[in-house]
Amino acid sequence: MIFLRDFIANYLWLRVLRKHKSRMGRILAPKYTLYLAKARAKYKGVNSILPPEIEDAALNFNVKGFTSYRSDQTHALAVSMLSKVIAEETEFGEDSVWGKDSRYIRGDIFQKFPEVAQLLQGQIGTLTEHIFGSYFKVFYGVMYKSVGLNQTPTGSQLWHSDGGPGTCMNLMFCLSQTHGRNGAMEFIPWKISLKIFSRERSACRSLEKKNQTLEVIDRNFRNDYYEGIIKEKFLTYKEQLVGDEGLVIAFRNNLIHKGGYCDAGYLRYVCVFHLYPALQNTPWMQYEKFGISKKSGYPDNPDF
Repeated sequence: MIFLRDFIANYLWLRVLRKHKSRMGRILAPKYTLYLAKARAKYKGVNSILPPEIEDAALNFNVKGFTSYRSDQTHALAVSMLSKVIAEETEFGEDSVWGKDSRYIRGDIFQKFPEVAQLLQGQIGTLTEHIFGSYFKVFYGVMYKSVGLNQTPTGSQLWHSDGGPGTCMNLMFCLSQTHGRNGAMEFIPWKISLKIFSRERSACRSLEKKNQTLEVIDRNFRNDYYEGIIKEKFLTYKEQLVGDEGLVIAFRNNLIHKGGYCDAGYLRYVCVFHLYPALQNTPWMQYEKFGISKKSGYPDNPDF
């Protein structure tokens, strides 16, 4: 009886995950998908021919669940923004620029750096609209500095799936060169992620029998499970995205991924944005007035 109950629960959970690309479950996940459909119905984007590199990047996202893009424009914006940040470090000291969580603390990045608006209003905005098939809005944007200190990977540096709405696009703007030794992102394609998810709950249940409930099964366990099955069956599907300053990486919120861990002596500067579909044009003036600082992990209302 318990086996049958678990089988049905896992089947329903996976069905929702496949349909809505979200781990949030059948109660919460559908409302974001419904909102995306409404946003696409209202979209009146320009029907002009897109640059082939944007078409290719959007195609990769829709097939794999992640993509990367870099151009002369994104490179110039990254170099300009990083030079300002380093100047602030020199003038005020690193402790006055970065918080305990390595997050930038000298103001909202949209209000502080015009490069952010130029990035999102330019080619990256075009790419985002092409992927969504709708207008888009920014839920939050933050900047981080990762530094290698001979510590072991923790948190998002471990294999994980974020667990937010399936319509969320995670966007990373790499201000510095990104490579294997300074935390370049690694991904498992969406179709393979689904195969790994299909066994995850049964693996968690095995821990429950050892007096650990699902509520206390932490990220370390899930990382060990993901890493083990990736090495055993799916290692050839793992991809790490690297590139020079200005590399932009977009990926689905619930994709299996990790990144940000730097080897000792290496560092990385990156901006992270969470983008969502919108019913109308991006409210740039609202961001200029109120900023885009992070206040929560995801919006309770898709029409935020």
